[in-house]
Amino acid sequence: MRDEKSVEVGMSTSLPQSTPMTTGVSGKVAAAKQRQSKGGIGAGAIVAIFIVLILICCVGAWCVYAYRHPTSKSGLFLIDVNAAFL
Repeated sequence: MRDEKSVEVGMSTSLPQSTPMTTGVSGKVAAAKQRQSKGGIGAGAIVAIFIVLILICCVGAWCVYAYRHPTSKSGLFLIDVNAAFL
């Protein structure tokens, strides 16, 4: 039977519980996955959204340019495309 004093002092006979060590890159990956699993948006999703927005802005700017300069190659292309769909 154990002595109560040894338990109070911390001299128990059970083995200490080990915790897995996460250091370096694997620790950063584990932390990122934990943050992402909490409902946060990932960095890849932010980059993808940013690229899509840039593409939409570029197409819109090209359409404005082609509309304002109808004799340019872009303007003539826009006229041909509109004529084909009408």
